[in-house]
Amino acid sequence: MNSLSLIPRTLTSASLFDEVDRMFDRTWDRRPTVYAPKVDVIEGESAYTVQADLPGLNKKDIKVDVKDSILTISGERKSEHKGGRENYTYLERSVGTFQRSFKLPDTVDASSIKAKYEGGVLSVALKKREETKPKQIHIE
Repeated sequence: MNSLSLIPRTLTSASLFDEVDRMFDRTWDRRPTVYAPKVDVIEGESAYTVQADLPGLNKKDIKVDVKDSILTISGERKSEHKGGRENYTYLERSVGTFQRSFKLPDTVDASSIKAKYEGGVLSVALKKREETKPKQIHIE
């Protein structure tokens, strides 16, 4: 069965070392300039849906591309504070650029892909080609 690759082309690892590194980043304000937003991939009968959590962004800061059967969601979250840390007791929200890429299966109709950004969630609808949709056969 052809399906959307559930293994993104850009991976983040969640290990003990990553957690320790994040602890030091928060302590000395060494926040990363690249991050990976959380993404869900849902397969329906007639389409796949990719949902990415991108709260606090404007539509103009998000880009969705398809090239060579690779869906790429990218953009940038800009820092909201302008100067030093004098008013911050804790600084954790990620800023910088992001990119997530997924290999599309042959069953996706690339010409009908649509994206919508609402409530901090980007939803990308990937319609399946007509010939790949399951058909129920009537038994006489």
